[in-house]
Amino acid sequence: MEEKNILQTNNKAPNREPDELYDMAVITKQALTSELTDEGIGMPDIEAEMKRVYEAARPTRSNRFRHIAASVAAFLVIGAIAIAAVQITRYYRQQPPQTSAPVIEQKSDTIISPPPVEEDADSVEVLYDNATLYDMLTDIAQHYGMKAEFANEQLKGIRLYYYFNKTKSVDKAIRDLNHFNKMSITRDEKTIFVNVKSKQ
Repeated sequence: MEEKNILQTNNKAPNREPDELYDMAVITKQALTSELTDEGIGMPDIEAEMKRVYEAARPTRSNRFRHIAASVAAFLVIGAIAIAAVQITRYYRQQPPQTSAPVIEQKSDTIISPPPVEEDADSVEVLYDNATLYDMLTDIAQHYGMKAEFANEQLKGIRLYYYFNKTKSVDKAIRDLNHFNKMSITRDEKTIFVNVKSKQ
């Protein structure tokens, strides 16, 4: 009673939270001890609930159709991706390599056979495939109205794989060929000079 008077003197509403918690605890205890079964709150019928869950989970005819349709769609998508991957791979295998710098390889230092040179009359590019440096530079020098001079006979026998673009300037062609590690190429007005590259 004193407590209520203190609350009323402070002009505050009484705190009802403890009362509500107590009421909930009583209802919970009664539910657990099945005291409320007569009032209709009692324990649920477990067998009825299991039957209801089983019926809801059992696949119906429309659910089976959806599963089949989803499986077929998945197989079609995977097949389309596989076909696209094969086509992309074939496309890139058919494309010639596109390089901005010429490809230069040393095959051997000995002369084995005449150089295979692939050139069309109207072609802008010439492919020297396993050609000797002598044959290749003689052709290139003639294209620019020059001649080629070699420092020694060993340099003439070096074999290369090289794409020569006729639209390049002589200086650009020499700069490309100087990427090769065994020779150094320079020029003057009428001659292209080939020397052994000095070891640095």
